[in-house]
Amino acid sequence: MNRRRGGWLREIIEIILIALVITFVVQTWLFETFVVEGDSMLDTLRDGDRVLVNKFLFNLREPERGDIVVFPYPDQTERELIKRVVAVSGEVVEMQEGDLFINGNRVSEDYLTRRGAETFPPVRVPARSVYVLGDNRENSDDSRSFGPISQDTLTGRTSLVFWPPDAFSVLGGEEFPCLDP
Repeated sequence: MNRRRGGWLREIIEIILIALVITFVVQTWLFETFVVEGDSMLDTLRDGDRVLVNKFLFNLREPERGDIVVFPYPDQTERELIKRVVAVSGEVVEMQEGDLFINGNRVSEDYLTRRGAETFPPVRVPARSVYVLGDNRENSDDSRSFGPISQDTLTGRTSLVFWPPDAFSVLGGEEFPCLDP
């Protein structure tokens, strides 16, 4: 009878250990949860939203315009930011009176609910880097203040908002059609 109890206890311990190993692998190399702090991504993401971050995706493909990415704040690795990629390696990004231009072509940003009137000069995005902006341009600390972000520092791409339940949504798939220059 003691052997049976020992076998049952051993099974539970094995199951718990396997679950811990799987959780470690998933959180280290595949997915992570991230809590949005602040209003820099309004109206796409709200303060307190919880999102799933795909950490593996950028091993399969390069970041693309429209991706919403998580990365450590430059020079403050204990703090992470979440922003939208608006330009990738080799592209020239600029803003004129609130309108975004990539390689001289105005970009349609249908996901924005409000536009500022900011202007900044053309910036060429270096190799293996991205230029990121918050969707709430008037309240966002982004590449306008700290410059392009190295792709090597990206934690991952957000794929969905899972909490709170009323905010549940799949992220991505936004198109960035260029309008006439």
